[in-house]
Amino acid sequence: MRFIPIAIIAAITLSACGHTTPQKRSDAGAKPRPVAQAQKAQPTRAVPKASAAEYKDFSGGVIGNGEESVLFFRATWCPSCVKEDKNLKSLYPSQDMLPIYKVDYDSNMDLRKRFGVNMQHTFVRLDKKGNVVKVLPGPTSDALKSLLST
Repeated sequence: MRFIPIAIIAAITLSACGHTTPQKRSDAGAKPRPVAQAQKAQPTRAVPKASAAEYKDFSGGVIGNGEESVLFFRATWCPSCVKEDKNLKSLYPSQDMLPIYKVDYDSNMDLRKRFGVNMQHTFVRLDKKGNVVKVLPGPTSDALKSLLST
């Protein structure tokens, strides 16, 4: 008998949780606004070519600029990316390798989609025209050396 009041309170509380009051739209009767068309991004300036054996941050104009390169999709919170970052810094400029551009995994969603990158710690080798030569997620040392060699 003493559980009846508790059951009633629980039923009222649960029924109130699922109820929402419809809100009036302030733009009722307004004409629909035109949606802006997406425009193709155009490079704003020429980016100088990287010399061989460079390891630096990505900028938009390095893709298809007439030289082979490698993109390293990384995140600052990714332990294997941080470790790889240290390894790569120690290799450059002593090794004869392609330039590597560090791409922030979290803020470059369009670039990730373009190159089919699904996880951080992924390397993408590009030809002179910016076409994908190879995608290497979480590579081993030997596979990475092979990817980076000129």
